[in-house]
Amino acid sequence: MMEYYLAIDLGASGGRHILAHMEEGRMITEEIYRFSNAPVKDEEHLYWDTERLFSEILKGLKRAGELGKIPRSVSIDTWGVDYVLLDKKGALVHRPYCYRDRRTEQWKERVKELIPPRKLFERTGAQYTEYITVFQLYADKQAGLMDSAAHFFDASRLLSIPAYGREKMGIYERDHDGALERQDQGVGSPHCILARFKKGTLRGNFSPGGDGR
Repeated sequence: MMEYYLAIDLGASGGRHILAHMEEGRMITEEIYRFSNAPVKDEEHLYWDTERLFSEILKGLKRAGELGKIPRSVSIDTWGVDYVLLDKKGALVHRPYCYRDRRTEQWKERVKELIPPRKLFERTGAQYTEYITVFQLYADKQAGLMDSAAHFFDASRLLSIPAYGREKMGIYERDHDGALERQDQGVGSPHCILARFKKGTLRGNFSPGGDGR
């Protein structure tokens, strides 16, 4: 029986669902669904339209079911610097900002004082630009969003909720040794970084019917 694996690739202008399987030692890929994407803007900020993205993700999952190619696993790749903060009940503290939002620009020099570019690169390998996570966290701290924040979801995990359900996705624990840019000297306090799932951790089952869940 053929085993399929589904990758959901989300970019700044579009997204796509790509199925992969192995044939005679070669990986064969097939694009089964594609959709457009763009940040939405209010008077001051740029945000990701996560409700629409949730809907598009489910449409692509449903398409896999219609083709009779049920994936053994599903993975979502998104903008690595973006995230959302959640309160103690798991509700969003803020709308998901787009990395192109300009709220971080005013804090560039202040963050540079706290974490010099060389030190940041040595610790994370991150290019020193004002849209990376450390700048976003500092801007959110200055805006008071950290006061009610208890948890941290990176963008890919947030967008996995429609596939698996909020209760199955869990909450990131506070972990000073996580995989995202490590926050130092109070820049991103509280230290809501990443706790890793073990490889092969089951988060839910794929159903080919209905809305794609």
